[in-house]
Amino acid sequence: MRVAAALSGGVDSSVSAFLLKQAGYDVVGVSFFHRYLNTDASHIAEKLNIPYLRVDIDAAFKEYVVDYFIGEYLSGRTPNPCVWCNRRIKFGLFRQLALQLADAELFATGHYVSLLECGETRFLSKNEDPEYEQSYFLCYLTQDELAKTIFPLSTMNKKEVRRIAQE
Repeated sequence: MRVAAALSGGVDSSVSAFLLKQAGYDVVGVSFFHRYLNTDASHIAEKLNIPYLRVDIDAAFKEYVVDYFIGEYLSGRTPNPCVWCNRRIKFGLFRQLALQLADAELFATGHYVSLLECGETRFLSKNEDPEYEQSYFLCYLTQDELAKTIFPLSTMNKKEVRRIAQE
């Protein structure tokens, strides 16, 4: 089964893609480009010997994340751009494009969160590592956004992930 693995170039997404490959998935590394982010994800994909795609979402990122942050801040509110980015960009536009361009059945990220299924309904559950648990940042995801999504680091802690990365 082919998986579009979101690659940021960091340790979490890199180990996530590695674990998927070790588990026998056909992994395609995918990252998004915008002017506010510089990533070395292509280097990681090369090391893992997996195909790599880069999606340009600069205009959408500016509109849905940067402009949101500025507008909220100027209105006297405390914005949380990570929550908004995950909903609108990472699991919205980027996920959709990654699945399509990679011709993949599944989408994976390196978030420290578990996904529970009850029939057709999927629920986010906290990761066991309280220091790196990330379900809060994914709290606005819908059933459609969680469909066909997997989290390979769901039962791991950061120490384990760093150990795997070093090896």
